[in-house]
Amino acid sequence: FYMIFPKVTLGDISKKASCLFLQGKGNPGIIIVPKKTSFSLWSIKTSSLVAVLGGKSKLVKDMTVVKISKNSESKEIFVIIGFQCGMVQLWKLNLTQISAICIFFRGHEKEVCCLSK
Repeated sequence: FYMIFPKVTLGDISKKASCLFLQGKGNPGIIIVPKKTSFSLWSIKTSSLVAVLGGKSKLVKDMTVVKISKNSESKEIFVIIGFQCGMVQLWKLNLTQISAICIFFRGHEKEVCCLSK
């Protein structure tokens, strides 16, 4: 009987938001791993952590839903995140220029449980 011990852990992953796979031409195959108040971008090709976006904040509580939007012609990716506290966060990522812009939206009184295009 042998035990398998992981060498790398993904950390405190969100219990409500699911991991997403971002594929397409020109993308290195990225997995988006939502945590409680941040998310990680992992490269499948290199098996390495590309970036951790977000962080500890008193404004946001647990992530509840994550969606991605990408135009096949563009190098920009939008990551939209809903939180238990009712906030919505929009990330604009550019994987070729390695840049990220973040905007917060307030106004929901209850948990954000659904995001749609």
